[in-house]
Amino acid sequence: MKKILQFFSRYDRLYLGLWSLLFITIWKNMLVFDGTYYWTGWKNIAGDWTMHFQYIYNFLYRPFPLPYHPLYWGVPFRYHFAADALSALGLKFGLPLIPVIMLQSICFSILLVVTIYTFYRMIYEDRRVATIAMVLFLFNGGLGFIFHFLHLIKPSDIITPFSSILEFTHIESWNIHWINFITAEFIPQRPFLMGMPIAVFGFINLWKIYQNRRSGISRTQACFAGILIGLLPVIHIYSYVVVIGVALYLATLSAHSKTKGYLWAWFFIPLLCISACIFYFIIGLPVSYIQLQPGWLAPHGLWQFMWFWVKNIGVMVVFIPLSFFAVPKKIKVLSVPFTLLFILSNIFIFQPHSWDNRKFLLYWYFFSSGMVAYMLIKMYQRHHFLTFFLAIILFYTSIASGALDVANLYNFNHNKYRLFSIDDMRFAQAIRARTTPQSVFLTYPGNSWLSIVLGRQIIMGFEAWIDNLGINPKQREHDIQLIYEGDQQALALLKQYHVDYVIIGPNENRYSNINRHYFTQFPVLESMPDTIIYDVRTKR
Repeated sequence: MKKILQFFSRYDRLYLGLWSLLFITIWKNMLVFDGTYYWTGWKNIAGDWTMHFQYIYNFLYRPFPLPYHPLYWGVPFRYHFAADALSALGLKFGLPLIPVIMLQSICFSILLVVTIYTFYRMIYEDRRVATIAMVLFLFNGGLGFIFHFLHLIKPSDIITPFSSILEFTHIESWNIHWINFITAEFIPQRPFLMGMPIAVFGFINLWKIYQNRRSGISRTQACFAGILIGLLPVIHIYSYVVVIGVALYLATLSAHSKTKGYLWAWFFIPLLCISACIFYFIIGLPVSYIQLQPGWLAPHGLWQFMWFWVKNIGVMVVFIPLSFFAVPKKIKVLSVPFTLLFILSNIFIFQPHSWDNRKFLLYWYFFSSGMVAYMLIKMYQRHHFLTFFLAIILFYTSIASGALDVANLYNFNHNKYRLFSIDDMRFAQAIRARTTPQSVFLTYPGNSWLSIVLGRQIIMGFEAWIDNLGINPKQREHDIQLIYEGDQQALALLKQYHVDYVIIGPNENRYSNINRHYFTQFPVLESMPDTIIYDVRTKR
């Protein structure tokens, strides 16, 4: 603790306190209960947390490990689930939902800003660089603010009408997808928020092993870092892949040193042992989705590719390559694996959703922000008025779109989305009381409040959340529709999928030819004005 206090000066602690306060005030409005309904304060949370709540309640009300994926019966649960399991553990101890979610989110947000700042401070040995790098990274954005302001001055069909929630870093009609990391990753993506602080802690220790200074790192510290990184497959698999790549690169560079070799062994042995156990006993080996897609989300063609990145990251498209020539040699050496991430992510896609390449590109931008900050400080130190003025203008241009999007997170009344109500949770509780944890429910394959808080296995959830399973869900979607239509195959399909209960509610009514009369042959388990649950076990 004494060494930590010595490393962080009063300025450092104040600066980190301000970033922590920013996240705390943001989280304040991200999950709210008004006495009747639970609301979220951002659309990306409304999208992502419907999945995470299903995982949390499955961990809470069913035995661990889960036999199948909570959103897709019959398929193993291969997902970095630690953040959701941790929340379920808090609920098991009797804590309310909102304090559990918020406390966990705030703690990992503070860890995020501390580890990021520590990394920049240690690598560049300059708190000014660390200060600017943090702002560049966390307020990332491109030229979206310019396009929106032009649209305000002279409306154009080129920019689609403003959505109910204005985003300066996400304009579909202009192919701008470099969404601010706070609004797109750290707030809605719970595994990322938990995984990146551990990954950055890993980078810090990898750099210490590579530098091998006397006061750098001990074998115990290297072992501890290896243990934490070894746990990343169940925390955030993308971060795990990035850290492993950087570790292998630095270990190869220092393979000639016997002293460093011992430290690398203390790092890699516990890491590989823990990772192997996780892959073998818990989540299985990741499914490969690698496909060739040059340009990532950019249209084909060199100029279109360049224009895509100009729109998405603005002046950083010039700053980042220029900064490579400004930074010291040791930074250039460390930049290689992060630059390789950028190159590979612009040649291949690694997930069914091309957009998910951002989870690798984020780490490239994280490292690049430090290099750009170093270059801006060098420009400032020249004491030339024009150079200084240019550096200031370009700095604010780099963060304008991202800062505006982060500021928009505070507009709760405009951004809020309803998740579920206290009556919904009571109804789900009544269903759980009359069913076993092994029960299987049939629902419409999409998000619904009941499947979110029920804590039971469903046949198929929202298709976007199961794309990463490496399966084609079309046949199952068709089978589910046949069951709700009361087709002659319905009973056989209910038996095939081991369905115990069928839910007919607002979501299921999306089937235009749903056969309600067919289900009257089954006893009713529970009902409410707009939802009926049938017990189909007797006919199965």
